[in-house]
Parts: sequence; structure tokens; C-alpha cells
Amino acid sequence: MNIFDCLDELQVELFKESIEEMEAKYYELCSTVVEGNTAKRIRNINLDTFQTQLKRGALHC
Repeated sequence: MNIFDCLDELQVELFKESIEEMEAKYYELCSTVVEGNTAKRIRNINLDTFQTQLKRGALHC
């Protein structure tokens, strides 16, 4: 599978699945390919500041 196949699949998911369903799916996928508690560490990253900056930037376009 190439990157474009993955992006096509992700685009379909964005329109059909809830955020919670997508988070669960990709957390499970991540958990199967990384070692130790890396998936938990990734899941626990706080993205509030990043999301705020994205929204702020979108308003200026």
C-alpha cells in the first residue's frame, strides 16, 4: 500500500467515522507496531495549543 492509498482511506474515514472511532482504530494500529508504552505516550500528547493555533490561522486566511 502506498501513501496515496492511505490518504484515500483516511479521507473516507473522515466523512464516515466519528473522531472517537478513528482515534480507537489508529491507537490500536499504533499499539501493534510500536514497542512498550509508546502508543500511550502518543495518545497522551496534549494538542490543545496546536488546535487553537490552527483555528487562529484558519481565521486569517
